[in-house]
Amino acid sequence: PRAAGASDVGGQARQEALLGEARRVAELAAEDFDIQVTRYAEVRFIFEGTVRGEPGRAYDRLERRLATVGRTPQLLEGEGGTALLVAHPGVQPAAAPLPGRPWLHLFLFLATVATTTWAGAMHRGVDLWQEPGRFAVGLPYALPVLAILLAHELGHYFAARRHGIRVTLPYFIPIPFGLGTFGAFIQIRSAIKDRRALFDMAVAGPLAGLALAIPALLFGLAWSRPLPPGVDGGTSLSSSFLLAWLYSLASGEPIAPGQSVALSPLAFAGWLGLL
Repeated sequence: PRAAGASDVGGQARQEALLGEARRVAELAAEDFDIQVTRYAEVRFIFEGTVRGEPGRAYDRLERRLATVGRTPQLLEGEGGTALLVAHPGVQPAAAPLPGRPWLHLFLFLATVATTTWAGAMHRGVDLWQEPGRFAVGLPYALPVLAILLAHELGHYFAARRHGIRVTLPYFIPIPFGLGTFGAFIQIRSAIKDRRALFDMAVAGPLAGLALAIPALLFGLAWSRPLPPGVDGGTSLSSSFLLAWLYSLASGEPIAPGQSVALSPLAFAGWLGLL
């Protein structure tokens, strides 16, 4: 009985401390968030109400205030036009470069250089296991593919850093067959504070990659050759309006119905960039 009583007292003390902290957080948030309902989820405080003013600026002020009590805010869309302010325990660190393993990023990148060069050579009918001295045959494919992937991931990376989101450097994924790579990715290590930051970070990668993929495809199509009707092995121009338009721009010739093209290594890399 004494142990149970002590447990009840301890639980009540923790509950009172939690209530006191919730009241303090609510006071700090009141200037930028009109609180109507307060809920708890373990050690998180969830306030339902409406944001005062522009959400992005309100979030910045909430982040500064709540950091003084060791909390990180998150603004979410509620139901019926309301908003949710979630006060998470802990403070997000500043958006500084993450301590990591640079050797791992470099190793994966160099491995992907090797596998994409091997894949590019295989597409040209050269087996680098048998003829390693002919590795340059695979570079017209490998280098633009890597450039497009790197631009894509750095687009994500710098947009994330601009919004104060902690991310890693790109991890490249080498594979010893097919296209030579499964692409690349970065890891997100902190909260994304709002939809604007999420959108900017998400769209920056494809736009950066597209800025290299379209010129690669355009110049590569100038070195591509059309295939006679009925011959297999090419890429159908009808598969993409953009591909057909760029081919007509590069070749200066109209597109025949059902036309297929044997893509040059540079054009193939640009086509993959679009994909």
